[in-house]
Amino acid sequence: TQAQHSSIDPATSIEDICKSYMADYNIQLSLEPNHHIRFDKTHFYQIITNILQNALDASEPQSPIEISLKREKSFVVIAIKDHGIGIAPEDMTRIFEPYFTKKNKGTGLGLALVKKLCDANGAVIRAKSKPATGSEFTIIIDEER
Repeated sequence: TQAQHSSIDPATSIEDICKSYMADYNIQLSLEPNHHIRFDKTHFYQIITNILQNALDASEPQSPIEISLKREKSFVVIAIKDHGIGIAPEDMTRIFEPYFTKKNKGTGLGLALVKKLCDANGAVIRAKSKPATGSEFTIIIDEER
């Protein structure tokens, strides 16, 4: 997928994505405004939506999902954290592989796509997780010069 880069405001984009979930889920946003990144807008939406959907799938209905956005040096850092079932340590190395899933109804393509889209836009994605404690996905994007 060729990335069509444009200048986007990630905080506004995240707010837009979360709007439709807010009524039903406990999503807590902590977003620094006025940052701009060069990113494919559709890709950005797909990345955030996929990670958010996974976080919701892994969590109890009212369990909080925390999404933060802040600037660190010349990077915009977005973190999506849940307090859900977590990922087993032996599975962590495989979560970005296509068709790897632990869900009953999962294709195993969500995070593989997320990784591919991050790569296409020059972003880095990291994951950390503890079983029964939750997971945190961090996306690190070079702020637009």
